[in-house]
Amino acid sequence: MAASSATPADFRVLLERALARDEVAARQLYELYGPHVRQVVRKRLHPRLRTMFDSLDFVHDVWGWLLEADVAKYELSSPQALVNLLTRIARRKLANAERSRRLPGAAAIPRELSLEEVLGDREIAAQQDTPSRIVMNEEAWQRFLAEQPPLWREILILTRQGHGTASVAKLLGLHQRTVQRILYNLLT
Repeated sequence: MAASSATPADFRVLLERALARDEVAARQLYELYGPHVRQVVRKRLHPRLRTMFDSLDFVHDVWGWLLEADVAKYELSSPQALVNLLTRIARRKLANAERSRRLPGAAAIPRELSLEEVLGDREIAAQQDTPSRIVMNEEAWQRFLAEQPPLWREILILTRQGHGTASVAKLLGLHQRTVQRILYNLLT
């Protein structure tokens, strides 16, 4: 796979600038050789890890490693040598992620379980009020209604039954703005 048409001298200068924390050079290096790393990661990323990681997570890890590591010990005289090194690092990072997913313990990536696996034969408990909570709420509603003037009580009862302000106004022979004002006053 041809990594780039850059001359070896241009490549070395670009790499040295990128390793010296030159953002422009690092971006150029990423644009030139990033697709090669991304291709390796996408090809080798295990399907179960795809639900937990995006391929770009690994690509960025590889580039972060390159910019932080002591790369002087590697022979990076050509673009192909850089691509080969980044490919090896990407494979190792993917293998480590897969390995940690399989290992028990705190460092392992938890295996995702389906809802059926978690619940078994049990059913999901509904998020509903208990019977005692329903009775307490009804008693509080009745006390609240008893404190209201008769007209307001009628408006509240009809609203609780699901009528809109226009419907309540029509049923009680009031203007819709009157019903809205009364409900607003009750809420404030």
